[in-house]
Amino acid sequence: MEKKRIQIIAPFAAVACLLAFAAFEGCERKPEVHVSRGSDPAYTKELKDQAAQQTRTAVALAKITRQMDMLKARARRAVGEDATEEQIKAELDGNPAKYAGWRQLVVAHAKASARAEKELADVRGIVRRRIEKEAADQRAVAQGKATAAPVASK
Repeated sequence: MEKKRIQIIAPFAAVACLLAFAAFEGCERKPEVHVSRGSDPAYTKELKDQAAQQTRTAVALAKITRQMDMLKARARRAVGEDATEEQIKAELDGNPAKYAGWRQLVVAHAKASARAEKELADVRGIVRRRIEKEAADQRAVAQGKATAAPVASK
């Protein structure tokens, strides 16, 4: 009786295994990629964060520039209205007691300008890397190695 039961169950088990194997064979999950950088939420968030940082740096730079312009205006009045930029700069650099804070403003302006340039270079790098990734993702989708992620509605 046991042998007969095995003879009946064995073909069913073999067919079930074959069907399961056939159903799942070739169904590997392809990665979803964003073929448009505008639809990539991580990329857009990174750009928004960078833009916010650039705005903060620009505000700080503008504040420093306003303070420097006020001191330059005072120096221009002291030297004369027809003075050149070199004469005004010489007046500012030559009289640190009269124009308190000028040297600190020059240093702060240089640092803020360098920071703004670095942030701009960082953003350019982010965009360049994402454009390269976008091209690679489009190639992968075209070759069937990946699927395009659905575009998120705004």
